Amino acid sequence: MYVKYIKKEWLRKYGEYVSGGLYSIICETCGYTSESPQLIEHAGKELESHLSNKPECNAQKRTFLKGFDH
Repeated sequence: MYVKYIKKEWLRKYGEYVSGGLYSIICETCGYTSESPQLIEHAGKELESHLSNKPECNAQKRTFLKGFDH
């Protein structure tokens, strides 16, 4: 469900297995970044909350989940 928010470059580099990874939110519109990396379910919920609270960020479509190496 939240895979659509992962940057394509990261998916190409690390493959399709995403459920065990840790992700941070990066908003290129307002500069928001999450405090710490989280599992995709939690990071995705936080990202969607950010987008619903910031209509300008939602409109720009420049908010992503960034994966971290294990």
